[in-house]
Amino acid sequence: MNTMMAIIGEILWRVSDLFLLIMLVWIILGWLLAFGVVSWRTPLVSNVMGFCEALVGPLLNPIRRFIPPIGGIDITPIFLLIGIQVLKNQVFIPMAYSNSGF
Repeated sequence: MNTMMAIIGEILWRVSDLFLLIMLVWIILGWLLAFGVVSWRTPLVSNVMGFCEALVGPLLNPIRRFIPPIGGIDITPIFLLIGIQVLKNQVFIPMAYSNSGF
């Protein structure tokens, strides 16, 4: 059972790392689009942005209900990044390295 919990913890840890990477790509691509460095007309940009938005959007929408934009700047990704990091460091990593079964 301890091995199973460690495997589940490791998988959740890696999935959270992958999600953080996708979120970082979404944030940087959003900035590049906002400043006109890249264009929506580029198929690669629109496909990558659509993929990232499909994954990140559903997690940001509930947070956006409670935290409105400040001065036109959406700060909800910061809260999601912090939340995922806390969850990863306090739950997933200890679960992956636990010998007592969490």
